[in-house]
Amino acid sequence: MKVGSGQNVSCLGVYGWNFDNQIGYRTRNSYENLEYTVVTIPDFTTWHIFETRWTSGEAEYLVDEEVLATHTNYVPTTDLHIIFTEGNVDCGTVYTDWIFLRKFVAPEPTHGWWGPEETVE
Repeated sequence: MKVGSGQNVSCLGVYGWNFDNQIGYRTRNSYENLEYTVVTIPDFTTWHIFETRWTSGEAEYLVDEEVLATHTNYVPTTDLHIIFTEGNVDCGTVYTDWIFLRKFVAPEPTHGWWGPEETVE
């Protein structure tokens, strides 16, 4: 990822917003190419699980397992870094309990029936 004014900046981001209970989802593959969606979170006074699913040609943004935004324009095609930042909007304090990062595949793997226990004699 390149950082700096005027350089190409690819990212998938969740950003605080100036209005009550709103956040913005941003997907970009260069400094000029950007898709942005503002959504309302019902209650900012309780804990929520925020999730970003990034696959080829698509970025999904979820809160508490509900898809709130899907971006298909300007989705990055290169490796990205994870970054946590306050940004430049004074939208209060963000409390984070834990962070989990993993590779995502679509569709998610499944398994069938386990079957009877096997033993070696």
